[in-house]
Amino acid sequence: MRTTAVALTGLVLVSSVALAGDPEVLTQAVSFAITGTDATKVIVVDRAQCIFKINNFTYYLNNVFADRIYVRNWSNKLGNF
Repeated sequence: MRTTAVALTGLVLVSSVALAGDPEVLTQAVSFAITGTDATKVIVVDRAQCIFKINNFTYYLNNVFADRIYVRNWSNKLGNF
């Protein structure tokens, strides 16, 4: 659940930049946020409403609660690899 929240947070940040730029950036971000890889085929159903289809599933990403998204500092406590 926490990984999904982090991925969707990143997606929201990327989508705000991608809406003005290359549409391929947004679809790759959606693919990575949902499936963990940016090679998955994403069908854009409604870009303005952030509705996407991957395989047989439709994702409505316009239902994100912005007040629940926060950014925090994170550091690797295991060392540098």
